[in-house]
Amino acid sequence: MRQFAAALAALENAIAAEIDRMRERFPLPDSEDPGSARTSQDDVIDALLNEPSKTEGQLTKFDINALSAPFAEIAPVMRICPLGGAVLLAALAPEIDQRYAQLFTYLNNDLARPWPTVDLLQRLFCEPDNHELRGRIRELLSPSMPAEMGGLVASGLLERVQPGPENMPELLRCRRPSEVLLHWWFAQPGMPVSGLHLIAGPPPGPVIPHGLSGPITLITADGRDGVITAATWAREAGRGLVLLTHQSPVERADRIAAASLCARLSNCLMLVETTAPGPAIRDGLPPDMPAAVLSPAKSGWSELFSPRLVLRRNLSLPDTSARIALWKMGLASHGVTAPIQTIETVADRFAISAGAIDRAAQRLACETRGAPCTTADVLRAASTENAPELQGLAQLIPAHASWDDLVLPTGAMDQLRDFANAVTVRGQVFDQWGFGAVGRGGNCGLAALFSGGSGTGKTLSAAIIAAELGLELWRIDLSATVSKYIGETEKNLERIFSAAGVNNAILFFDEADALFGKRSEVRDSHDRYANIESAYLLQRLEDHPGIVILATNLSRNLDAAFMRRLPFVVEFPLPDADHRAQLWRKAVPSDAPLHRDIDFERLAREYELTGGDIKTAALEAAFLAAGRSCEITHELMLIAIRRHLLKRGKIPQADRTRRTPFEPFTRGPSGAPSEVVR
Repeated sequence: MRQFAAALAALENAIAAEIDRMRERFPLPDSEDPGSARTSQDDVIDALLNEPSKTEGQLTKFDINALSAPFAEIAPVMRICPLGGAVLLAALAPEIDQRYAQLFTYLNNDLARPWPTVDLLQRLFCEPDNHELRGRIRELLSPSMPAEMGGLVASGLLERVQPGPENMPELLRCRRPSEVLLHWWFAQPGMPVSGLHLIAGPPPGPVIPHGLSGPITLITADGRDGVITAATWAREAGRGLVLLTHQSPVERADRIAAASLCARLSNCLMLVETTAPGPAIRDGLPPDMPAAVLSPAKSGWSELFSPRLVLRRNLSLPDTSARIALWKMGLASHGVTAPIQTIETVADRFAISAGAIDRAAQRLACETRGAPCTTADVLRAASTENAPELQGLAQLIPAHASWDDLVLPTGAMDQLRDFANAVTVRGQVFDQWGFGAVGRGGNCGLAALFSGGSGTGKTLSAAIIAAELGLELWRIDLSATVSKYIGETEKNLERIFSAAGVNNAILFFDEADALFGKRSEVRDSHDRYANIESAYLLQRLEDHPGIVILATNLSRNLDAAFMRRLPFVVEFPLPDADHRAQLWRKAVPSDAPLHRDIDFERLAREYELTGGDIKTAALEAAFLAAGRSCEITHELMLIAIRRHLLKRGKIPQADRTRRTPFEPFTRGPSGAPSEVVR
């Protein structure tokens, strides 16, 4: 507890003087029995006073500055005048020593009012005829008196006590200290407001008064990095930082106001973490207190805080050299050891934030328990920090395939490997060699176009690259992204790009020509809004710091402006006979029962199928064999191929390797070819 003996002694002098005045105004009758309750109560009150007044008919003098001395540290910040300090001390006295509660009930003539009333405070600190000073006390205790003008209730330091009838005069209502003021006065540990955390204490030195206008700083970044940025900002201002988690935008402003008061009394700046702008934040933050808001929402703040919103901090991801330093520092701080080559590999591959690196290092410390980390361990820990919030707009594609599962011409394979290698060394090229500043605005993103027919391996190639890099592959759901309502498509795309950019996920736009198609001549409003969407995509693709893969069946349908922004374009041709034979062998697992009459080279020569078609036909043949309790035969393969071609609207040709067609055809009721069941 803070010791303020001189201030409490001055308060007791004021109380003793008021008791003398009361006894002088209301003397006991001469016939009063010395043993009556009134005399006994007076004796108790005299005993409670350490130094009761002995001078009859004269008022004991006291120094108002001595009463306000305990609040000299926070007076400049809270706009507390000497008279306000005296009022605060009187309200705090019953919480310091119960003697004062008894004295106040005696002076208030009411056991239910152990705190000073407005009337009692006027009697303690003002001469009866000093109406100006009495009015000033009433102003200080009025809820309508602004905090920046010294209002003790509006600032949250004092509260109005409500016992008594509703029509009780304001002069007779008590004022008691708030929980935040009590927490500060008694130097209690922790924070008096739920969800409020001390991030960094203030440096040693005097409390720094705030300016007349409190600017609001908006920080849009990963939560951990935003807190680090705000702590740095507070330290530069010579203050500490407290964080209030404020998830509900409709929450009342009382909690934010109490947290703001706690921050001011602790010489800290305020950081409010919230999901969206809301009036509670505006109403809870004092107008003269600088504060910061950490939120993923980028719009709506200017209207809410105008003209206080003066600075926006949109944090970008650290570059490769910074990530290497952060990995070294994070691993060392958590007692984890890893080779420098491992750190450089992970820093090159994963463009993640400082907070994500620290969380990954902490996870490694728990998993390894002091043992040296391997490259696989660090890669796995970093990949866990790459889970973007894309649920509902994209599907996560499992990335378990390898380069051995892919069958493509040599040129296409080389281009895919070059693209994967470019992702791993982009930090060196963009950051260390300076190519990121050449017409890219510091952006180190990469994009590629996979063009080819359905089933030629575009999705499989994207999954293999993701597995090779240790990144997640998210396929964009066009049905959930594209909206008929104006502006909704852009909002959905912004969510996708923002989440993937922060978490370094690979975005895979299948059937990309639906979004990235050619812009048309504007003939009506539909063309105009479609062109706006295309223009937005052009800009967002160029600004995106991550990896984007576009897949299309017809590259000529894409806008030329998109093609210019794609450094890697890979063509996926239809497989030739040799590649089809390889695909047939890979489509049938080694554990599957194959009949010796199957000739994959013959199937590859006779039927020009894509890799996807071959997988589908092989799977259907396997089901046919399992249903017949036999091996997978050449005949079952032919049936599966025929059915698959019929689904695609093609009439299968006769098997030229056999003397007769593999299956006769008849015309069904609709005139279409149908299968004859033997």
